[in-house]
Amino acid sequence: MEGAWVRSFRGLVVFAAALALLGGCAGPSAQLTDDEIRALKDKEALAHAGTAEDDGEVFGKVDLTRPHLELAMVDVGQGDGMVLRGPSGRVIVIDTGKNGAPIVDYLRSNGISSVDLLVLTHPHADHIGGADELLEAVEIKRVLDPISEKGSHTYEKLLGEFEAREIPVLQGRRGRRIKLDEGVALDVLAPPIPHITGTRSDANSNSVVMRLTWDRVSILFMGDAEHETEESIMALAEELPLASTVLKVAHHGSRYASDEAFLALVQPKVALISCGKGNSYGHPAPETVERLMKLTPHVFRTDEVGTIRLITDGKHISIMSERGLPVP
Repeated sequence: MEGAWVRSFRGLVVFAAALALLGGCAGPSAQLTDDEIRALKDKEALAHAGTAEDDGEVFGKVDLTRPHLELAMVDVGQGDGMVLRGPSGRVIVIDTGKNGAPIVDYLRSNGISSVDLLVLTHPHADHIGGADELLEAVEIKRVLDPISEKGSHTYEKLLGEFEAREIPVLQGRRGRRIKLDEGVALDVLAPPIPHITGTRSDANSNSVVMRLTWDRVSILFMGDAEHETEESIMALAEELPLASTVLKVAHHGSRYASDEAFLALVQPKVALISCGKGNSYGHPAPETVERLMKLTPHVFRTDEVGTIRLITDGKHISIMSERGLPVP
């Protein structure tokens, strides 16, 4: 990784309860393999992790000699691409960006040659365009995707490649649970079955939405979900807890998501936005950023600070930026 990594930040802690989907039924399980991945730690990147004072708040010390989880929102330009590594080294890649080089470079620089699960949230090129490069660079053991009926040419080509390589493809749908590690799980909150139809973008509206929980820390991954997705999730709010420490903001912070009512249920302490500098879509929308800032000053954007890396032990989190720029 290039660049210096900046200080950790302090905020307020939120509760994270064990997630019970659909009245306690977690649905079909996508148990990952038990292979442990040997990862080389980037000493420069981790040098300042856990330097915040441990005062019982969510931002605090993370002891890197003990089990911890790492999430990197990689700067892929205008798109999404994240790498999630569990306490025992299992790896999940969530989307690949349009160009797979940034994700591949991140994996290689961290000694990762095998991905336990590749999650493709929906079949748009800025999320799956780099998957072919990823396939050539590392071993992909399983794939999770919404299995869209109207996929793009890129998407259909990818499905053919997965079949040719005999890579199992699991359907990302509400009720599925993915066990990343002991006590660490990802629960799929969307899309519902049958899929949402008749929206501005059915592909976006049926994005795979997941909520990770580990002890007191939770992370909500929204893909490119839109208003209809949020309404679908909120309708089941009593069975699907939404309060989350960290929110990966939907659709690059566009105006088509992150409604005030939805954010009021999530109550994030940290918001992460993946978008390209000077992108033609105007992402993130000023009104979306304004709504987020009413809930937390900790809104981090890849177009401003580059790759964003979050480390947690399930109780505290540390956040670092690759460019060495101050963040809110």
